[in-house]
Amino acid sequence: MKLSSSMLARVDACPASLVLTQYPNTGIEAIQGTANHEALEDGTRELPERARWLKANLEGVKEQSYVLDLRNCTARVSGVARGYGDLQPYEIGTTLDWWAFISPKKVRCLDYKSRERVTRARDNLQIISQAAALLSTQGDEVEIGLVYLDNGESDLVTWTAFDSPMLWRRLRAVADKARNAKPTQLHTGSHCKYCPALTVCPAQRATLATFVDVEAGIATMTPEQVGEAHIKLKTFEQMAKRVEEAIKLRVSREPVPLPDGKLLSLVECRGRDKDDVNAMKEKLSELGVDASQFRSRGNPYTQLKAVNRKES
Repeated sequence: MKLSSSMLARVDACPASLVLTQYPNTGIEAIQGTANHEALEDGTRELPERARWLKANLEGVKEQSYVLDLRNCTARVSGVARGYGDLQPYEIGTTLDWWAFISPKKVRCLDYKSRERVTRARDNLQIISQAAALLSTQGDEVEIGLVYLDNGESDLVTWTAFDSPMLWRRLRAVADKARNAKPTQLHTGSHCKYCPALTVCPAQRATLATFVDVEAGIATMTPEQVGEAHIKLKTFEQMAKRVEEAIKLRVSREPVPLPDGKLLSLVECRGRDKDDVNAMKEKLSELGVDASQFRSRGNPYTQLKAVNRKES
């Protein structure tokens, strides 16, 4: 299987996920994430205010694709928007959301995430691959990391040319795992959430098969067994999330009647910002600004809701 940077964390944790039967899943959240990226690219949406300084007065490059050659520790520009061509063994494709020079030999690179928090930038294999690509092709120093679109939180790390060998070794180790992946090299965890082999994974199926009549036995379990039950519950939640995403896609295309006569509808919602809103209001008041004129606006998301037929 061809490797892209977004797969690396999963491959590193569970090599078997590469060689099991794949059933890719593109849900509503993934579609919304793509729409968020496109809106930033075409200028119809800006970064949250607290993150705008990262791009201020910088002429950036959007959606540039690179191919990393892990044998020779080099990278090349391959196109745009995941245009990797025919990837060879020990090659990885990565697409950078945005990067720009902030000095003659230093670049800043941002990877946008909608709202779900991921591995910190310093340990994030996707960020590591992007840093390696930029250090190989653009400059001697790179400031790179994550920007969350729900509240503008940023997580950046700086690497220089002296760090390049370490970055390439880390990526090569993952590629070695991918090259030698076997169906028995299973490991469950948070990386399972978007795994295309989730529904056929033997480890997940075994967990589901043993998760029977657990509720009645919780009171008599040892603390260790309760902990194991909790982990199994997370597997159910991951499976249920996949089903919910599939239902959302179906509801977005046509009305879905419910047994009680109502209709299942897809409702646009807006989450709360994670900033300390009350503290900001107090600060505005100290400056003589009427804080009541402002409203907190979180990131939009969709939710399934039963509605009366006349409401739809």
